[in-house]
Amino acid sequence: MPEAKKYSLYAEVALSLGVRKCFTYAVPNDLLQEAKVGKRVIVQLRSRQRVGVIMHLTSHCSLKSVKEIISIIDQLPILSREMLRLLEWVASYYVAPLGTVVQAAVLHGLGDVGAHDAKASKRQTRRTRRPMDIVSSLPAGLWSGPN
Repeated sequence: MPEAKKYSLYAEVALSLGVRKCFTYAVPNDLLQEAKVGKRVIVQLRSRQRVGVIMHLTSHCSLKSVKEIISIIDQLPILSREMLRLLEWVASYYVAPLGTVVQAAVLHGLGDVGAHDAKASKRQTRRTRRPMDIVSSLPAGLWSGPN
């Protein structure tokens, strides 16, 4: 059996699944400069491509074989290190899957690649617009807006 390829960087990726752990992926050489904590990535999990968030980067991995990150979606991190620490605490405190907590913070953009069709996007727009519709229908003086 051939020896596993060594990489200089590995990413712990949170996926929106019902598990309480991150998955380890190798960062290929052509993505080394782009790989940053808080960025969304496309990875292979079994037979599906999924979108996750890089939670940690490390130069060591004890696994015998790892899959590579397929691509990095974001130019800049969508979540700061402070926010990621908060989300890790929330997942720990509420005994919730980290990927599910991260997905709730991001609102959308995690899960299967291509799973968000136009219909789902339209539903999301309605959901996010609805609270402002409710607030704007309140009698004058009842709500003065964010302070």
